[in-house]
Amino acid sequence: MNILPPSCRRNGDARSLRLPGVQHLLLQVISIALVAMALGAWAGHWTHARSGVESDALLVSPVFAGALFACGCLLCLAWIKPAASTALGAVSLALILVFRGVPEWAALWPLGRPQAADLGSLLAVAGSALAAWMPSRAETPAASARSSLIVVILGSAATALAFCFLLAGTRGKPHDGIFSLLPELFFLAGLLITFLFTASLNLTRIAQNQSLRLRDYALRDPLTGLPNRRVLEKRLRAACEQARKDKTGVAVVFLDLDGIEFINNSLGHAIGDKLLIRASQRMQQLVGGKGVVAHLTSDEFVVLLTGMRQPEVEQFTRELIQALAQPYFVEHGGLRASASAGIRVSDGDVDDPLELIREADLAMLRAKQEGRNTWHLYTRDMSAAIAKRLALRNDLQQAMDTEALELHYQPIVDGHTCRVVSVESLLRWRHPERGLIQPSQFIPLAEETGQIIRLTEWALATACQASHALRKHGLLDVRVVVNISPLYFQRADFVQSIRRALQEAGLPGTALEIEITESLLLANKEEAVTKLAELRELGLYTSIDDFGTGYSSLNYLKNLPVDKIKIDRSFVTDIVTDAADAAISQGIISMAHHLGLKVVAEGIETEAQLAFLKRNHCDEFQGYLLARPAPMEALIASLSAGNCRIALPGMPDAPTSDRVLLLIDDERNVLNALVRLLRRDGYQIFTATNPADAFNILATHDVQVVVCDQRMPEMNGTEFFSKVKDLYPNTVRMILSGYTELKSVTDAINRGAIYKYLTKPWDDEKLRSDVQQAFKDRKAGADLRGHSPCGA
Repeated sequence: MNILPPSCRRNGDARSLRLPGVQHLLLQVISIALVAMALGAWAGHWTHARSGVESDALLVSPVFAGALFACGCLLCLAWIKPAASTALGAVSLALILVFRGVPEWAALWPLGRPQAADLGSLLAVAGSALAAWMPSRAETPAASARSSLIVVILGSAATALAFCFLLAGTRGKPHDGIFSLLPELFFLAGLLITFLFTASLNLTRIAQNQSLRLRDYALRDPLTGLPNRRVLEKRLRAACEQARKDKTGVAVVFLDLDGIEFINNSLGHAIGDKLLIRASQRMQQLVGGKGVVAHLTSDEFVVLLTGMRQPEVEQFTRELIQALAQPYFVEHGGLRASASAGIRVSDGDVDDPLELIREADLAMLRAKQEGRNTWHLYTRDMSAAIAKRLALRNDLQQAMDTEALELHYQPIVDGHTCRVVSVESLLRWRHPERGLIQPSQFIPLAEETGQIIRLTEWALATACQASHALRKHGLLDVRVVVNISPLYFQRADFVQSIRRALQEAGLPGTALEIEITESLLLANKEEAVTKLAELRELGLYTSIDDFGTGYSSLNYLKNLPVDKIKIDRSFVTDIVTDAADAAISQGIISMAHHLGLKVVAEGIETEAQLAFLKRNHCDEFQGYLLARPAPMEALIASLSAGNCRIALPGMPDAPTSDRVLLLIDDERNVLNALVRLLRRDGYQIFTATNPADAFNILATHDVQVVVCDQRMPEMNGTEFFSKVKDLYPNTVRMILSGYTELKSVTDAINRGAIYKYLTKPWDDEKLRSDVQQAFKDRKAGADLRGHSPCGA
């Protein structure tokens, strides 16, 4: 066994020391030179002995030759292979036993038997014993210290041996000059060589340990001790190659621990690191010999599984997620962190095995979108969607760089004066290949990628230029509305950027209106209130867009320094036919007016929607029915030609009678007969052949009495009246039907949806009397419920 640590390697030898090439070569040369000099000295001594001539020269003395031989052997002992050191010790011991017992004339020992020879033999035996003392695990600190101690002992012993040889050889022989000091000089040189050799060994060991540590850092995560991405990629390539050969499968499970960032921010990174270590230990215990667990980033892990079918991988992932969801008992008690996982199963036949990691990552993101603490299996459409989003992102960046985006402006009209009070700036992107891309397709992507900051800055500067153009053409009272992204609003210099944009364009604060969404209140409500107050000090108007679709904090709404609330188009689209949308819109209008705020309705496309909102006292209107978005040049021309007014279309003329009657039947001849019968009583009569037309008439006219057929293709009369009751509770509703289906009619009467039930064919005078009574009851404000059906 060698005296040097096994961790030190040279030329592939598992038990030799790795040193720089020059140093190693120098020591080898010195060893060979010393042995050669010793052999030369012995040869000279043998020659003189055979010739019978004695020489007093030191260089041919047996003492000097023995010293050189001992030093050379010691150096060889330190650098040759392990078996040689043991063999040298055994040979030395054998020589002692053999040559002590042979006659004087047969002794081949060149030195005879002086004390120095005995010391040299014992030194060789001691070197072998010390080598055997070296432990098998030389990587330990104790082994390193023992190795250095062995070198010191052997070096010191070799120096002492050389000193004894030289001293014995020069004793009694007068020498002048340097020869008289030769033993002492050799002794000092030996100690110096021993010191340098020990220091060199220690420095080499330190360098080797650092190299091993750096190698370990390069292959393992320093926190969890798990393999890192580099090792994972190597293992994944090997697993795919083996799966192709064995016709088996390979699976990649990409895990992301949910809640680590919150723990780091709230309890500190030290606690988060301990939780990560515990989580990695759980994964290792569960995976065992089934695969490899690797740690990629702070909260991302990858499990590589081989030889498992897809159902087995799915079941294993469920168990893994359940295990990671259990409490972690660290310094602050039981902490919890869930995990989201993505699975990619393959047969190994892939061009780039690293794609499996990326695809499992995509599946993990889908699992996060589905609520976290679950898993999702990768499908091909995920890569296609990602590729499409990446292409869209690159095209958007190019569009911003080449100024291919533009703003169009849509007027917002005051419902009382028909004047255009503001224009909303709307982003338009005409893609050279895809055509017009809607903002709903690229604005969310821009918010994810951070491109929304640059987009908002550009939109703000362009809107200021548009406002300057409006004022230049005498349209001083028209404000330009700019939509502000929540990310841009949260910036510390948001208010300063608004102020800077106004100053650069030379505009007062009243020239702009900022439109924000409710979602920004989620981040920091107090900060939002402060910034809105600063905007009001600058003179800007502020409106809340899409009110009611996000986080509606009524507590903060009463204190928010805003001027308007916008009813989202999702409530306006079916406001004429959907009682819930109508009730929400009416509630928003009433609440806003009580808080001293104006209400804007966007997305108005029909006259019925406009009439319904105007009747419910909505203040301002915006939509395609009034005006479509247009470039600033076209908008200025349109506003200048119309004296900054837009007539509200479809508003009803003055009624010809104070009694308005609506007749609904899908048969035109029945409607004509009813009109001929009832118009003699002086009613203003409207007719409809389907519920959709009837809802539009109800929205645009103040109808008091409704007579509807029970059997209609889209919905029956009782269903229609149930909606009418919720939307227009002050109307009197009468069913006219040629068949009797008492259950639905009775239920409708009990709910108060139907005032009377009339049959076909009808009695003319009876019908006229019932209609007249309905108008009287409505005018008198009588209780319309509880009447029994007539004519049944």
